[in-house]
Amino acid sequence: MSILTVSQLKGYQAPYRSLENARSIQKSASLYSRREPDIFLSHSHTDIDLVLWVTNLLKTHNETAWVDWKDPAMPEETEAKTALILREKITNCKRFMLLATNSSLISPWVSWELGYADSKKGMESIAILPIKPDNTSFSGNEYMRIYPSISITSANTLAVFAPGKDTGGIPLSNWLK
Repeated sequence: MSILTVSQLKGYQAPYRSLENARSIQKSASLYSRREPDIFLSHSHTDIDLVLWVTNLLKTHNETAWVDWKDPAMPEETEAKTALILREKITNCKRFMLLATNSSLISPWVSWELGYADSKKGMESIAILPIKPDNTSFSGNEYMRIYPSISITSANTLAVFAPGKDTGGIPLSNWLK
């Protein structure tokens, strides 16, 4: 499996808005789609820039992602209601994508979300998107290796690969349908 670097991710598309502008309106209702999102995007809040790039990448495939900090219905402080909303969104979204970074892999919420998605979605609806900083290593977590992952093909496109495989992937656009 070839793990994407931050630079490679950014090379797949140009952002729809500058990161500075997006940061200034993160909690704005205008960022939150009225249409039911297609993908639950699990991530670490320290990876906001990457989340914006991934959501824009998904937009190029006419897909929307649910991101907790874009949803005005989410509580400001973590509480029991937070978990209830997360469960509802994971269940209602067609797909579950985990943005696996060094930051997200240490988040207890990310692990919890993946476990819940595993019980509700099935393997065909879950994909891990590992992203590493340029010129660094990425070890990942052992249990994430049992899930399909998004990686670069030999043709420099993105595809979803079966666990442990680096050939025969499904083009990302097909997996998203």
